[in-house]
This record gives sequence, C-alpha cells and structure tokens, in this order.
Amino acid sequence: MEEIARKGCFGTGKKVQMYVSQIDIPNSMTYISLNEMTRLSMLKWFTIIDTLSADEKIFRRMRSWTKALQRASTLISETGEEDRIHFFKAQREIVARI
Repeated sequence: MEEIARKGCFGTGKKVQMYVSQIDIPNSMTYISLNEMTRLSMLKWFTIIDTLSADEKIFRRMRSWTKALQRASTLISETGEEDRIHFFKAQREIVARI
C-alpha cells in the first residue's frame, strides 16, 4: 500500500488516489467504475463482512459522499510525502500493538 501511495499507481500503471481523512468514520466505503456498464459499491458498517451492490443509485450516492469527504481529506498518493510517511508509520505502530 505504501509503495502504491508513493507511486500513485498500481504495478499495471493504473492510477490510484489515496486520501487520509481526519474524520473518524466507523465504516469503509469503496466504489469501482470499470466502465459505464460495470459499477460496484462496497460498504462495511460495524461488521466483518462487506456488502456489495451493483445498484446505480447506491453507486452515485457513494461516489458523491466520497467526493465530499475528499475535500476534507489529505491526498497522500504521489504528493503529501510528509503526511504519507506519518500515516503509514502510525499504521505500522497500530499493527505492532496487535
């Protein structure tokens, strides 16, 4: 993850943007748009198991909410080296305590 954030892309060259938010939200949201016909939303709320949806309305809402959250977040892929280093250092410390 740290290498992908540093480079700003996957090994295949596909671009990726990683943001760190100071807002603590007890969930995980991901939306994937492969093309106009293939759009998926993944949501995890207080559970171990993710919920996967192909519903277009849910996809649009998650994309809109995520874009709003980005405005209050720090981009750590390709840029934000100091923030990226601090974030991954904190993650390693959390894992070490487990």
